[in-house]
Amino acid sequence: MARNLSNQINSTEGNDHYENLLFEVRLVKLKLDHKDDLFVKGLNNKPVNDYKAVVNLENEEILSVVSNRYDLIPNRTAIKEGKRLFRELTDIQKDGLQPFKVVASKRRTYCHVDFVNQNYNPIKFRQDTWLPFLRVTNSYNKTYLLRYQIGFVRSLCSNGLIFDEESIVLKKAHILNNGDFDIKAEVRKDRFRELKNSFINSIEGLYKYNVPQKYVLPLTYKILALNFQVNSSIDDFRKKAIVQQKEFEVRVDELTDHYFQELDSTAYAVLNVLTDIISHEEYNVIPNYVGREPGLQKKIYEWAKAFPEKINRDDFSWDNYLEPSLSK
Repeated sequence: MARNLSNQINSTEGNDHYENLLFEVRLVKLKLDHKDDLFVKGLNNKPVNDYKAVVNLENEEILSVVSNRYDLIPNRTAIKEGKRLFRELTDIQKDGLQPFKVVASKRRTYCHVDFVNQNYNPIKFRQDTWLPFLRVTNSYNKTYLLRYQIGFVRSLCSNGLIFDEESIVLKKAHILNNGDFDIKAEVRKDRFRELKNSFINSIEGLYKYNVPQKYVLPLTYKILALNFQVNSSIDDFRKKAIVQQKEFEVRVDELTDHYFQELDSTAYAVLNVLTDIISHEEYNVIPNYVGREPGLQKKIYEWAKAFPEKINRDDFSWDNYLEPSLSK
């Protein structure tokens, strides 16, 4: 029984919510409103000099209050520049970037938007096709800094994995005196080539090693570092945690059956179990999921790079590698 996230929009149907993120925003000066306060009525309509409000012009909602030093970069501008940088990085001038996943707060105060370019020459591995994708992160409430990240997505099922934050290095993003927006970034094509080769080496390495099916569940606990708080002293909290842990384990078992049948009982299949469960928030079986996906993707990436070397050691044993996750 999956539960809906109450304060976040998650969609792998990218176009469904992408257009809704392109609303106009503006910084608006603040004034004190104390007309009903006898003690400070003389301050009514006095300007608040050090702060401004970020306002959604679509519905006049105040999204946040920020200092005068805050540089407001609209999603439309951040995405337009991200697309240009990604085309430069991948040497594809044709604008074929399409959104395939959107994560945003329901008030649209922050967003992560993933774009893929079907015109890019894909990475072929066994029967799979992988494509590089661009993640644009931006916020209007200081939750996230503007950021561009590069990852790879398995096109068959939209399992995505962020691999890099250094192919596009953001140098500066601010508002010019004339009101235009200035975003300066360095595109590192050499880093992107290294990233692509590293990714290919990682998935090839993972495919070489078998993983007994009984170890997949404790392996997911280890890699994702999950804690369901099933021993909480708060009765209601503990009961909910026990239910969520059971849902998580059932989902992992279902995905393991699916990917082991499709990709054999390999560490590469485990990679797909992991990316599937964090790429599809509609499952919502991970505790405190909201905002955690980038961190979880990083954990999976680090495991994918390191595991082939670890399992290849003469002294490797599953019991030692998975302890204490085997007791979960």
